[in-house]
Amino acid sequence: MVSKKICFYSGLFCVLLAFVSCSGLIGKLENATNFSSYTVKHFQQNLDDDDYTEVSEDAQILKGKNGSLTNATPNEYKGFTPKEITQKKIIADGSTVIEVYYDRNIITYSFYSGEEGTFSDGETIKVVNGRYGATVDTDIPIANHQMYLFDNWDDSSYSCFEDTNKSFYAKYKYNFYEEPVKLPEGTDGKSGVDWTYVYFGVWPQTIKAESVEVDEYQQITIGANTYYLGSDKNYYVKCVENGRMIGANYKYSDGTRVSPRSQNSIKYFKVEPLKWRVVTTNYNDTNKTLLLAESVLTSNIPYYGSLGDRRLNNKTIFPNNYKYSNIRAYLNGIENQFVTDGGTRNEYTNDWTGKGFLQTAFTLSAQEKIVDTLVDNSQDSVTSYLSEPTNNRYICENTLDKIFCLSVYEVTAPDCGFYENSPTNSSKMRQRYPTDYAKANFANYDAYPDDSTVVNKQESPWFLRSPRPDGYEYAFMVHMMGQAYYFPNGEQYYVNISSRGVVPALVVSLLE
Repeated sequence: MVSKKICFYSGLFCVLLAFVSCSGLIGKLENATNFSSYTVKHFQQNLDDDDYTEVSEDAQILKGKNGSLTNATPNEYKGFTPKEITQKKIIADGSTVIEVYYDRNIITYSFYSGEEGTFSDGETIKVVNGRYGATVDTDIPIANHQMYLFDNWDDSSYSCFEDTNKSFYAKYKYNFYEEPVKLPEGTDGKSGVDWTYVYFGVWPQTIKAESVEVDEYQQITIGANTYYLGSDKNYYVKCVENGRMIGANYKYSDGTRVSPRSQNSIKYFKVEPLKWRVVTTNYNDTNKTLLLAESVLTSNIPYYGSLGDRRLNNKTIFPNNYKYSNIRAYLNGIENQFVTDGGTRNEYTNDWTGKGFLQTAFTLSAQEKIVDTLVDNSQDSVTSYLSEPTNNRYICENTLDKIFCLSVYEVTAPDCGFYENSPTNSSKMRQRYPTDYAKANFANYDAYPDDSTVVNKQESPWFLRSPRPDGYEYAFMVHMMGQAYYFPNGEQYYVNISSRGVVPALVVSLLE
């Protein structure tokens, strides 16, 4: 009887258990049919317009109870702010889509020119706003100082709007005038206002003002010169005066006297941009531009320190031979060609390797802008424009140079930009004034007595590359008043005279 009861209750328990299990399954099935999937898509604002582009890889599939509202939440995107989300009721067929939109943040970049410069509108602060990720468009400040250029901003991330507001401060660098810079129309020069002038390279020129202090601990070395920073932010070269004493009116541009080397006097001269005249834009039919320095830049660089000749490979090298001259070696910063070609060095043969005018006036980048020029030293080059060629036994071979002296033909030829082509006439286009630095380096000039109005108007003679035909000891030069011809006193043309000025010429590609 007992066993029958046990069997009865066991069976009842199984029935109840089966009922409960079935009820749970039915409930789960009912819940599953009450929930559906929905899609959340994310759209970011475009850079260039107000439309939006989907970030397809960030799409989400979520679930919710049918008929209830979706629960879409925004993602975090750097540089973006989500717009308000419009939730929707969930549809059982899974077709519900929620679109989340993100606007690009507006970023503010502030650019500061500092005291050293201003922007084109004269302001020192430029505030620029833009969308996150957009390219920044801002002015480049202009340095207030002639010898400085804007270099860069202190933070290299200035080109694109990042996710936070930023400030940028201008940095400036010394301006070596590494490319020819055209000066404004109407700029005056030795040839007047109708010509084109450029700045290219740098060179010590004007004597230091008394108020300027020089810090010799802040220095740079360029070629042969060491430059020291002045309190006015200009650089200065230190020079032991070597004035050619010719009277009480031998003065600098500030009116102070030029001292001879015997006094062992030291002066400082300001490094300034080199000014050149565009002589012609089609030099020797090459479509290249010939530039001529506007001033006598230095002196004490004769052709050769002696009037004696030399021997090279059983050939006589006369002292007025331009190829083997010290002035050519100096201009190009090379060993004297006489030694390069196998000659024996003597006390009058100078080595200017790496320390000539080329390396001192121009950086390596600037030197690349100067054309290697085949310099004509033929019979035609040593004859003035209006003269018939003569048999000049002192001509030399053509040379390949970056820097050179002009020939007597070139300084009298209209196609070279010299319209006062008679060599016997005075010519302002040929006249050159010495810089203060040239005066301190033995340059000769006409010092007009007791006439303070012309203290800056004193012309100086300067060497040409052409030997004169009447003697091995002579070379052509441009006289103080601009003539370029034979004077009765041939001694003025001796190639060993140190007081003749240096007026370099060079060729560059066409100016823009």
